[in-house]
Amino acid sequence: MLYNDMALIDGFDGRAWVTVPHQLESADEVERRLRKQLGVARDRSVRAWLEENRCLVVVDDVSSHEEWELISRCLPANGPTGSRVVVTTRRDDVARQCAGDVRENVYELKPLEDEEARKLFCQKVYKDAGYKLMDDMMEQASRILERCRGLPLAIATIGGLLANRPKTSREWMDLRKHLGSELESDRDIKRVITSSYDGLPYHLKCCFLYLSIFPENHEIRLTRLLRRWIAEGYITKPRDMSVEELGRRYYNELISRSMIQPSENARASMAVERCRVHGVVLQIILSQSIEENQLFIMDKHCNEAPQGNIRHLVVTRWKKNEKMASLNLSQVRSLTIFGRCPVSLISSKLHFLRVLDLEDTLELENDDLKHIGELHHLRYLGLRKTNISRLPSSLENLRFLETLDVQDTKVTQLPVGITKLEKLCHLVGGVNFAKDLAGKTRKNKEAG
Repeated sequence: MLYNDMALIDGFDGRAWVTVPHQLESADEVERRLRKQLGVARDRSVRAWLEENRCLVVVDDVSSHEEWELISRCLPANGPTGSRVVVTTRRDDVARQCAGDVRENVYELKPLEDEEARKLFCQKVYKDAGYKLMDDMMEQASRILERCRGLPLAIATIGGLLANRPKTSREWMDLRKHLGSELESDRDIKRVITSSYDGLPYHLKCCFLYLSIFPENHEIRLTRLLRRWIAEGYITKPRDMSVEELGRRYYNELISRSMIQPSENARASMAVERCRVHGVVLQIILSQSIEENQLFIMDKHCNEAPQGNIRHLVVTRWKKNEKMASLNLSQVRSLTIFGRCPVSLISSKLHFLRVLDLEDTLELENDDLKHIGELHHLRYLGLRKTNISRLPSSLENLRFLETLDVQDTKVTQLPVGITKLEKLCHLVGGVNFAKDLAGKTRKNKEAG
C-alpha cells in the first residue's frame, strides 16, 4: 500500500521494488533490477544515481547478514536528497543490521488481530471478507483461527483448503481436530499445506509441482508459465474454450487455494501479471518433485548425477566453462537455466526436450544454439533478455514449436525458414518482427 500510494510517490523522483533472489552470491542481479526499474544509464553507478535523486526503494526478503552486505553496496548512504530504503526480513538480527542498530527504525509486524484474521479467513473461504457466518460455523472458525495464532500464511492456506470443501460445521470440526492444538512452527504449517496439496485434483497437482522449477522469490510471468504448461502437455484442448483460457483457469484456482501468491498488486507498475511461490510452500513441492525424480537441480555445490531418468533439469549458479557431471539427458522434457549455461549442454542428446527456457541466461552465445534444429520435439524456446543476436537457420526443423520468445535480445532478423513453423502461436520480439515476418511469408509464397 505504501509503495503504491500516489500521494507518497509524488514526493519521489523514482521508485523500485526488488525481491531478493536466493541464493544471492553477488550484488549484480540486484543492481541490474534497480537499474532497469529506475532507468539508470549503463555508464552510471546506481548508487551514485540514488544519492543524487530522491527515490523510494523496497528491498523485499533479505534472509542473511551476508545478503545485506552485498545489497547495501548498491544503495545510497544517508544523504541530502532524502531517498528512503524499506527492507523486509524474517530475521530480527538482520533487521537490526539493516537499520544500523537504530531500534526505532525496526518495525516488528504483529500477528493479525481477531477481526482482521476473521476477514482474511472469510475472504479465502467465501471470497467475501464481510461474510456473516452462522453461529455454529462462527464457533468452529474461531477455534480454527485460535490455532493459526494470527499468522497470515496459516490462515490463508487453511482458508484456501476449506474453500473447496463442504461448508459445514462438521467438516470444519474435523479439520480443527486434524490440525492439533496450534500451529507453532513452519513444520505445522507445512502439514496444512501438504493437506491442501493432497486435496488438489490431478491436473492441478502437475501444474503446481511444476512451479518447483523456479527459485525462491522468483517472480514468474503468467504468460511464461502458461505457455510452458501448454508445451509440456499439462493442459489439454477443451471443446468450449481455448487452451490458454483453461490454463488461466488453472492458474486462478491455484491462487484461490492460496497455493501461489499473485504479485501484480504489489507491483502495479508491471504490465504483465506475475506470481510467486511462498518459501515454505516451495520447500514442500521441491522435495516432492525431487523425490518423484521429476526434477534435478544442478548447481555449483552438486557433483553427483542422479540415478534414473530426469524429467525437468534446472541449472543454476554454474560457471560457463566448468565441467558438469555426466547426465542421462535422453528423457529430459524441460531445461531451464538460471545464471550461465554450461558449454555443450544444449545438444542432440536432449531427444525429447519440449521446453528450452534460457530467459535471462548470462553470457549466452549464438554458437550455444548450433544444435537447436536437432531438438525435434521442442515446443517452447525462450531466449528473452539474452545476448543472442542471430537465430540459426536450422530453426525451421522445429515443426512442433509453439512459442519463440526473443524479446530484449539483439536479434533483428528472422530466418527465412520460420514460415515453415505451422504450429507457431506466439512469436514475441521487437517492433520490426511483424513486418519482417510478413515479408518473408510473401517471398516464400512467390518462391512456391
